[in-house]
Amino acid sequence: MILGMARSGTSAVTQMFVSCGFFVARDEDLMPATEDNAGGYWENTCLHRVNEEILSQLSGSWLDPPLPDVQLAAREWAVPALQTEVERILEQADGSPVALKDPRIGVMTPIWGPIIADRFHSLVVVRDPVEIALSLNRRDGTPLALGLAAWELHTSVLLDYLEGKPVTVAPYARLIEDVSLAPLIVEQAAAHLEPERARFVAPAAAGEALEAGFRHNRAPAAHHGGHLTARQLELWEFLSSLPLGNQAITTPLELREPSPAARTGARDETKRFELVKEVERQRTQLIQAAEGARALRAELETAVAAERNRAVELETVVAAEHSRAVELQKVVAAEHNRAVELEARLINEQQRLIAEQERLIAEQERAASATDARLRSEGQLEAITSSASWRITAPLRAARGKLGV
Repeated sequence: MILGMARSGTSAVTQMFVSCGFFVARDEDLMPATEDNAGGYWENTCLHRVNEEILSQLSGSWLDPPLPDVQLAAREWAVPALQTEVERILEQADGSPVALKDPRIGVMTPIWGPIIADRFHSLVVVRDPVEIALSLNRRDGTPLALGLAAWELHTSVLLDYLEGKPVTVAPYARLIEDVSLAPLIVEQAAAHLEPERARFVAPAAAGEALEAGFRHNRAPAAHHGGHLTARQLELWEFLSSLPLGNQAITTPLELREPSPAARTGARDETKRFELVKEVERQRTQLIQAAEGARALRAELETAVAAERNRAVELETVVAAEHSRAVELQKVVAAEHNRAVELEARLINEQQRLIAEQERLIAEQERAASATDARLRSEGQLEAITSSASWRITAPLRAARGKLGV
């Protein structure tokens, strides 16, 4: 179990153990690297999530952890949840040695204590508290006072748990300045492994995971007086005096209990920091909303301009259609007039034809009458000439003809 305050170098040390054959998580459960930790965090996200859920239910955080009594009261439900996750990780390791790391564990030892004591050897990464506070400020904007108060809380709680227990101490500054010490740290910590897991460890590869001299934040001892309280300075002097490697830590009683000022300061500074972050979050939201409104207004103006252009085009089309309609109306009117004139001519022609028909009928009737009269006359003549008197008087008519009478 790799213990230590956030930004104390626990990620680099865990990576060192991974390079030697230790298992942390499956690829899908490994916390991804970020710009602040380009080399990776080497944390199991499943374990991280359970720790966060417990802290949240206890209304605490890794900066402002729940009081030990509150954590002890939560063991009944919190330990089984953590134990289940630990067993799952051990099973996934498939016999390989396991290295677990989460900076929250250090302030959660009242809960984690039985699990660590039962299954894990503790390794503590030690780093200058001012460098830790500077790193937190650089990464998160955490005020130095809050970072130092959180470090005091974290370290006091951790030392209280480790009192008299076997532990491996890994001074971060010494490891970074002399990477040849890395195999020694791994070898001493691995000596506490079960034999069947220890056989997978290759300590010689440890130094390859460290980048010599890689420290973004350095704090000369002369700066301590301007940042650390008397209690914090005393605590750091004790930690920095611990030798590298395996040992049993015996901490003065007064250093195993954080000062009231540290707990109050951490709580007040956490609230203030959260308030500042909330204000900044709301400010960011307002800026985003304003940018969104500007973008929406620009989009609306573009849409209005487009609709205006469409309206102008539509008006042009309507005007053209109106002109076509007027022209068509004129054509229809002209055709109507032509149809009226044609109808009048047809009516006149019809009337003329009717008159002509009536005349022809009258002519026909007159002709028929004349024919009838003629036929009647011819019938009378035939009757006369065929009569006996016509035949008796025939010689007389002939003589008269000759006489010219």
